[in-house]
Amino acid sequence: MNIPGGDFPLPAMVDNDILGVKLAGKLHVDFIALSFVRSDKDIAALRSHMEKHNVVSRIVSKIETKKAIIRAFVAGSFPKKS
Repeated sequence: MNIPGGDFPLPAMVDNDILGVKLAGKLHVDFIALSFVRSDKDIAALRSHMEKHNVVSRIVSKIETKKAIIRAFVAGSFPKKS
């Protein structure tokens, strides 16, 4: 789905994503990717599910909207240029 310049009222994680986290734990994957990340709350939700299912993996955040990029800069998630 592509909504140029827009935000969408969908959750970052759906039931199938949670099943994927459980599977990731069984397979001991190195990385888990989360699409359509809008804020740190989305990452916190993923981390919570990972902790619940004893998953130790790195997270790849797929930031896909201008608003999410701006939020990440404001939150200090990206290094600033020197």
